[in-house]
Amino acid sequence: MNFLQRTLDGWLDGSSYALVGIGIALTFGTLRRLNLAYGAGAMLAAYVGSWLFIKVGAPVWVVALCVVALAALIGLYVERLCFAPSQDNAHDGATRGSATSLGFDAREVVALASSFAIWMQLEQLAINLLPQHLNVFPSLAASAEWTVAGLQVRGDRLLLAVITVVLTLSLAHWLATSRTGLAWRAASMQRTAAHLVGIPVLRQQALAFAVACG
Repeated sequence: MNFLQRTLDGWLDGSSYALVGIGIALTFGTLRRLNLAYGAGAMLAAYVGSWLFIKVGAPVWVVALCVVALAALIGLYVERLCFAPSQDNAHDGATRGSATSLGFDAREVVALASSFAIWMQLEQLAINLLPQHLNVFPSLAASAEWTVAGLQVRGDRLLLAVITVVLTLSLAHWLATSRTGLAWRAASMQRTAAHLVGIPVLRQQALAFAVACG
């Protein structure tokens, strides 16, 4: 029974890490872009949610919507500032030549370093907003503990695990069947070919960052 309880706890606790992995998979796995400011953006959005809950007294559903919307906007901000300028414009021959002389890796390092700088910026904004180390964040589900077949389960952790499973399966299906998902996969495999067949690569990249961070 102790083994089953620890296994269940590991699955429930690991759900939060899996959600982080989903966001990273969207940007790095499908578009080959590593966003170092990903965690800082999520933290700033959560801090704003805590501020709305503590200072304004906003209801839980308002806090949740604001956090998701702000996280998506932060993702767009990072993409526009760090990654969009480093992309090779497929219909500009001069840009292609300069990109070739610099090398693909050089442009990627610049984008990576820029996202690190944005990481520091977002972190400082969160510190200025709520200087305390620990802040109250509202829960969407009851934190009451239930006992099922001798196993102890908390409601909020169970909800998070269910959301993680649903999002993972939905994301896999969406990437495999939807036009947007196929466009993201095409851009990750061959950006130039994706552009030549009419896929707006930069627009799809911005959308991917917004969805991943939101």
